[in-house]
Amino acid sequence: VKPKPRKKHGDDDDDKGGKDDDAGGGQKGTFFLGLTLGSGAGIASGSGHMDPTNDKLASAGFAPGQLGQIKPEIGFFVTPTTLLSIAGRLQYVTGLNGEMKCGANGTSACSPLTTAGAVLLRATFLLTDGPFRFTFGGQIGGGYVAHAQVFPLNTRCGANQSTQCVDALLGGPFLIGPTTGFFYEVGDSVDLVVGVNSEIGAPKFTVNFDVDLGIAFRL
Repeated sequence: VKPKPRKKHGDDDDDKGGKDDDAGGGQKGTFFLGLTLGSGAGIASGSGHMDPTNDKLASAGFAPGQLGQIKPEIGFFVTPTTLLSIAGRLQYVTGLNGEMKCGANGTSACSPLTTAGAVLLRATFLLTDGPFRFTFGGQIGGGYVAHAQVFPLNTRCGANQSTQCVDALLGGPFLIGPTTGFFYEVGDSVDLVVGVNSEIGAPKFTVNFDVDLGIAFRL
């Protein structure tokens, strides 16, 4: 009987290296599907969406994004540590109120904005090895980020038409900003995803920060 060939020096290292490439991320050629939920806040300025004539914020002020956003994402690992993807950002805005007498010559009722959307191209780089991997990258795209803002000088809102108006300030439609966070491997092809993602908007100005948490699959 012929003896089994002995492994050459370095075979074990190669096997271990292959596992390291998979840990917490994806091998080159792996598809990525993710879904996160989160909320955000930032600074914004400009005119309100509902009543741009009476709701104006000349200088940038802090404004919350209210309820939050959902972000589906699909991408592709072009290398074991580089992910290129496209993400949608669907935001649901709460805390706004309607104005009974606005529109043309103040003769019609105006309803507040409830949603805002954007599409963003992302590049994400995995910085560490192992199941816990810090990430850093950037995103660029188009759409709007909404912030709720109180306008105390406009008191024609609400059912009684004497409440301070809470209108939406929109930032965009050009959006760009850095991203950071981490992937944590919870299975052979499943990651927990935590991200802090920023959107800088122009020509309607905003600087917004989202904190997002969700799950991703490597296929």
